[in-house]
Amino acid sequence: HSINLLIQKHYPEALPYLAPVLSPMQAHCSMIKKADPTAKTIFIGPCIAKKDEGDQYPGIVDCVLTFPELTSWLMEAGVKIDAIPDDENVGKVRSRLFPVAGGVLRSMYKKNDAYSYFSLDGVENCRNAIEEVLRGNLTRCFIEMSACAGSCVNGPAMERNALSPVMNYKRVSDYAGQDTFGTELPPDIKIKKNFR
Repeated sequence: HSINLLIQKHYPEALPYLAPVLSPMQAHCSMIKKADPTAKTIFIGPCIAKKDEGDQYPGIVDCVLTFPELTSWLMEAGVKIDAIPDDENVGKVRSRLFPVAGGVLRSMYKKNDAYSYFSLDGVENCRNAIEEVLRGNLTRCFIEMSACAGSCVNGPAMERNALSPVMNYKRVSDYAGQDTFGTELPPDIKIKKNFR
C-alpha cells in the first residue's frame, strides 16, 4: 500500500503500470466475507500503511491492528498466551513468504517467460525503478516493491526487541514451505482493483 500511495501521489503517470489486483490482505478478507457475510475481519501486522488501506477501501477489512497494539491490548486485558510447539506437518506453505523481501515472487507461479521478475525494497530503490519504468528503460517486468528495507519483517510496527531483519527473513523463509493451502484461486474479476 505504501508504494501504491507513493505512485498515486507522486507518479500518477505510472498508475497504468500497477497490477490491478487487490492486495493479499484485501483478497483474503474478501474471500472470508464471501464465505461468511457475517464475519468480521481483522488484519494484524507490522505495517501502519495497512491502517490507511483499510480506511481507503471500506467494507473489506473491519479492523487493522499493529503488533504493538495487539500486545498492549493483551497486556491490558491480562491475557497470557502459552507458547506451543509448531506442528511440523502444518503451515509449510508458500504464502507464508509474503512478509519478506521477494516473498510474493517466491510464492507465485511465474508463467510468462517473456517477463523478468524481481523484487526491490526501500523507498529509494522503488522510486528509482518507477522512474526507470517511466523513462521506458524497464519493460516486460513484474516488480515486487516494498517501502520498508527488508519488507514487512522490518516494518515500522515490528516489535524492536525482535530479531534483526536478516534473522526475521531467515526464520520466515525456514518456516515457509512449497505447499499451498489447497484453495482455488478466485476468478480474476473478483480480485481486480482500480487505483485512483
